Amino acid sequence: MKETKSTVTGQITKPLTVFLIILIIITMAAMFLFSIQQTFIERRDKGQQIAEYMINEVTDYRSVGWLVDFWLNNRDSMELIYDEPAAKETEAYLESNIPHYTLAKDVTEATVTSLPAEVQMKFAEYCYAEMSAKFNWVKRSFKPTYLDAFIIRNNECIFMVSGCREGETHISEGGGIFELGVTTPFATGTYPVLDKILSDQTTEYNIEISLSAGADHSNIRTFAPVYDESGEMAMLISVSQEWYDILAQTLRVTLAITLIVLVLLVLLDVRIVRLVLKYVVRPIKAEEAVLSEYISDKNADKAMEGLAGIRSGNEIQTLAENFSFMASEIDRYVQEIRTVTAEKERIGAELDMAARIQESQLPSVFPAFPDRGEFDIIASMNPAKEVGGDFYDFFLIDEDHLALVIADVSGKGVPAALFMMASKMLINNYALPGKTPADILSEVNERVCERNADDMFVTVWLGILEISTGRLSCCNAGHEYPAIRKAGGSFELLKDKHGPVVGAMDGVRYRAYEIQLEPGDTVFVYTDGVPEATDAKPELFGNERMVKALNSVPDGSLEELLKGVKRTVDEFVGEAPQFDDLTMLAMRYIGKD
Repeated sequence: MKETKSTVTGQITKPLTVFLIILIIITMAAMFLFSIQQTFIERRDKGQQIAEYMINEVTDYRSVGWLVDFWLNNRDSMELIYDEPAAKETEAYLESNIPHYTLAKDVTEATVTSLPAEVQMKFAEYCYAEMSAKFNWVKRSFKPTYLDAFIIRNNECIFMVSGCREGETHISEGGGIFELGVTTPFATGTYPVLDKILSDQTTEYNIEISLSAGADHSNIRTFAPVYDESGEMAMLISVSQEWYDILAQTLRVTLAITLIVLVLLVLLDVRIVRLVLKYVVRPIKAEEAVLSEYISDKNADKAMEGLAGIRSGNEIQTLAENFSFMASEIDRYVQEIRTVTAEKERIGAELDMAARIQESQLPSVFPAFPDRGEFDIIASMNPAKEVGGDFYDFFLIDEDHLALVIADVSGKGVPAALFMMASKMLINNYALPGKTPADILSEVNERVCERNADDMFVTVWLGILEISTGRLSCCNAGHEYPAIRKAGGSFELLKDKHGPVVGAMDGVRYRAYEIQLEPGDTVFVYTDGVPEATDAKPELFGNERMVKALNSVPDGSLEELLKGVKRTVDEFVGEAPQFDDLTMLAMRYIGKD
């Protein structure tokens, strides 16, 4: 007849039922109060951080004061832009109509006021779209309840920009999120801290928390003013965070219950100790002794015999029986683990070999052409995994033409590495004298599309330098913008026109463009692992930081240039893992003596 065992719960929990119920109440009350406190601190700190971030984003626009006035005065005639293609089209228009245009944030008030009215309107619309996109991103990433920028005039709150979550829309799109020009009544006294900010016209960033009687008690509001370059208040940032108000009476009740539980705990203490010793501690110590001996000698038969002598009549006895079964299984598992470990070591060795093979396919000896003094070149690749999908290459097509290649294959790991090697070989095979970069990429694209069952693709920047003249013929197949530094100047991104990525569709005809290099000019190309390197926040490294890193060593060697960029990326990323291959190539044109 099968022995019937009682449970530890049945043996111990009955005398402890009252104690456990009271203890649960105490724990819940304490955690409830602690949660309220932590929620308030968290929402307060988060609201301040979001407000500070948005202040920095808005004040980066050097013409923010002009923009606010223009938006308010022309809000009825402005075309608000919310989709990226339209924004890019407007930006292209600005690039062609604003002298020395780089970024909208860098355009000064003096510059924009000198532009024609039509260009001013396009500039204001684009800045509003760009700022609206930033508000949307912050709201979707950090999830405040509300995120608005507004201004107070004539007892009215006039909304400038509001952030949308996913699924939300602006009023003009049929939704309920306030956009430019929406007004609500404003009366002093509703938010005292807001009254304080409005009356204190200083140039300091006064970030204030509102918990006034007139505020919505389900939210904690953070207000922060934004000042333009002249020190005038341009607008106010409002961040609203949800939290829950718990009455002070909860704390008093919790304290009273705590005292009652402490009294009951003293009364039950002796009984608890005796029960635990008899039904829990002693059986567990017996199991511990048997298992400790098994750990030292690995004798499964001896361990099974010792565990069979534990007769507590509860789950601990069942646990001893399970340990006995486990001891017999461990011997079998050890051999399996050894087999699996050997297989993992074999795979690791093969990946290491693949990495070495891949590395051997890339030029790695510098100087690469010691007998050619007309140019200098250097490159590096740091894969995110054992093998990567990025690659670079450079080779002489003939005595007067040098090919420069940098590319990024979709995906990671071994499949990307195989696709990378095939793409590299195709480019080398088709890079023949007399062919332009556009001709080469068109032919490579046709070959890739013929046998591309997995729909992989590769972005490529290909340049062919005519060494005698410095003329660099280029073609960009969906790759990053190159950075060019004229002799004595600074690095700047060349926003060339992109063709489709290689492997996406057959029949594509690519177009080339030319850059005239003078002695001392430097070309820097890279993969998206540089601007898209991400820290723990997460925040992207970005093209702006990359260009700044390039310009930090303007007169150094090409080796110092690449090391400087890699060092800056590493410092930015910190302890965050590397998610993408990081590949760079730099070429300096020296010309003939």
